Amino acid sequence: MKIEPFPRDVFQEIEPLLYKLYGLNKCWLHNAIHFAKEELFNDPEKDGKVDSENYIYLPMPHKWYSSKFDEFCKKYSIENDPLITKVLFFLYMFFPIEDPIMRDKNYWEYVTLVRPEMLKLYIALNNGKSKYTDYCKITIGDNKPIALDKEIPWLQMALDRYLHEYLGVENLKDAEQELLNVYGGKYGRKQNTEAARLIWGTYHLLQESNQFKSAKEKSVSNLQCRLISDLLILFGWLDCSEDDGNQIKQRIRHYLKNFNSIAELIAATQYKLSPNNKGMDFY
Repeated sequence: MKIEPFPRDVFQEIEPLLYKLYGLNKCWLHNAIHFAKEELFNDPEKDGKVDSENYIYLPMPHKWYSSKFDEFCKKYSIENDPLITKVLFFLYMFFPIEDPIMRDKNYWEYVTLVRPEMLKLYIALNNGKSKYTDYCKITIGDNKPIALDKEIPWLQMALDRYLHEYLGVENLKDAEQELLNVYGGKYGRKQNTEAARLIWGTYHLLQESNQFKSAKEKSVSNLQCRLISDLLILFGWLDCSEDDGNQIKQRIRHYLKNFNSIAELIAATQYKLSPNNKGMDFY
């Protein structure tokens, strides 16, 4: 794990914006600063180089290239707005600040791969007029579909029990909303849940700048969309082939229509666990 310094005076200047616009968890942030400093103090080669008076120290969650950030800033003349430069510089180095559970491989498998499929299965099971259909078909690999539940809906009942324990959604509406807000659409397109916070926060950060704000309140400019799209590419959360700005505009409009604050957005878009699962396994 790589730990990097960040100027304390700059951090103190931008810290309120990190909470207000990006919803950074203050406890996680300061725990991460303390953890990083302790790690450095325990390293004989780095202990004497720690300057706690002038710098904070944080673990970096991903690879970071100063040259790429510089290119990004020059492309949009971001250096002309020092505050935006400082905020985005900090975010590119250290965002997201991680909760310890986020380092668990099994957790990531569940929330990014398994849970969206469970949501789609729950929606399929509960989207009819009656509780169970007269029969269902399953396909395994290249084999022919198998018709089941012709007399007794034993498979659908078993799936219901399984999804109650390991998915734990209350109703069809909740499942559809989670699939849309967390995973990006009806068909469960994979989406980095932190991207929602980055998009929301950066849009509102740009709205505070005379250089980048849109003409009307709660409107979205093409410049803002291109900038945010390139920022996601910089983070590695968006492929270059998808960079047309349109999907970012659609997502910002959706967020502005449905949420009034970063707290509401986080509550809707964060990865969820089943409240009914009392075991150690996620699925």
